[in-house]
Formats: sequence, structure tokens, C-alpha cells
Amino acid sequence: MAPAPSGNNSQATSVAYQGYQRAQNMSTRARNAASRARNSTDQWVRKKAADEAYYDANDADAAANRAYYAAQSGDSQARGYANLARQAADRARADANRARYNADTIR
Repeated sequence: MAPAPSGNNSQATSVAYQGYQRAQNMSTRARNAASRARNSTDQWVRKKAADEAYYDANDADAAANRAYYAAQSGDSQARGYANLARQAADRARADANRARYNADTIR
């Protein structure tokens, strides 16, 4: 986790940080859902977990986009948070893809 913004930050930095936090949280949720999709013996639990990972990845992507657009008018700290948010969203998407693959192929 990146440190919280310190001092008198711009609105852009605050919004970018919030986007980063949300993307990071959704990335963790997607990873946990992917784990359930891989480890469950029940096909329906795997499919439900894959669906959850998909929605979490979409949420992470939206948060990363908010951080990106906020950082356009911000300083280097805001751009750093936007970059971290995008990395978290990309991890969430990769986990969602793995979850879907596991849900569809494991019997």
C-alpha cells in the first residue's frame, strides 16, 4: 500500500488516492474470488466466484480511470496514485480472467 497523501494536497491528489484505494481493495477481492474459483469443488461456487471477480475487476478499472482523470490536473503525487491504481486494476483483471478460466475448465 502506498502512503496516504500528506499535508495540504490538491483535490486531484485526494481523488487519485481514493481511486487507488478502491482499485486496490477491488483487486484484493478479485484475487480472493479467483482463489475460490480455483479451489472449490462445487461448480456453481466456482462460477459465482468468477462472476464476483469479473465485477470486482470492472469496479477496479472504473476506480483507476477516476484516478487517472483526476491526476491529469494534479501533481506528480496524483499521477503516482493513478499509476498504482492502474496496476491494481490490471491485477484484478488478470485474476478475473483466471477465475473465469478455472470456473469453466475445472470439473
